[in-house]
Amino acid sequence: MATELTKEQFKEVLRNEVFTKPENIFDFQSIYSFDNHQAPANLVVWKNSKRKNLLLHKEGPRPVGPINLRVGLFGKKVAKKYLLTLDKWENGKPKYYSVFFNGWCEGNLFIWQLKPNLVKALEELGLVEKKSDRDFTLDQINKEFEEKVKSSKNDSQQERQKRLKLAGKKPTSTSAQINVFLRNPDVKAEVLHRACGHCEYCQSPAPFKKDSDGEDFLEVHHIISLAQGGDDTVENAVALCPNCHRHAHYGKNSFDIEKLK
Repeated sequence: MATELTKEQFKEVLRNEVFTKPENIFDFQSIYSFDNHQAPANLVVWKNSKRKNLLLHKEGPRPVGPINLRVGLFGKKVAKKYLLTLDKWENGKPKYYSVFFNGWCEGNLFIWQLKPNLVKALEELGLVEKKSDRDFTLDQINKEFEEKVKSSKNDSQQERQKRLKLAGKKPTSTSAQINVFLRNPDVKAEVLHRACGHCEYCQSPAPFKKDSDGEDFLEVHHIISLAQGGDDTVENAVALCPNCHRHAHYGKNSFDIEKLK
């Protein structure tokens, strides 16, 4: 008999829609969101009767609340299924919270911290936004997002829909480093004037006029990108419709760059 679940066993539990309810996932996601994935168990309460949010109760310790009871009942189910041997309270009852959390006292507070294997399982299943101490650039964030999209496409629709049922509706946020080229406004103005309202690649008229000034909407693209050492000059820039601009960035093998040169 074991005393701890492995990461793979936690993933098995989290994937089981019959065994694990959305509110169980939400409890883990909520504790994960706190610093170091820990919070005082006797201060975590429901924000409202609809049970949409958890928060730390500010008025001091409370009696065992809904989340404590639910975690205990869920822990009892999991312990029975996986034949876990748990530590016991002074009254002889098993510490069912310990299936998911490490716990300790700090003064009159009892702290819960998600177990490392559960943290890893939540992250690998995409049920939480993994935290990191490293700084991100915007390009890195976009690249990692596209890699996750690619990975999602490789999963079955059934697997994606399972994750969607458990996922939060609001996105998390992070900070990013952004490197910005201070471009010459005369270059953009001159290229747009030269284009005369038509895409310089497909020759189609601009798709719409901007509300702000009524001018034709075209995007200025550097033939050799500034990031690759290209010049910010009229000769190295073209006006493109949004479709051709996306083509230039995401369909380089079929985009005729020589046509622009």
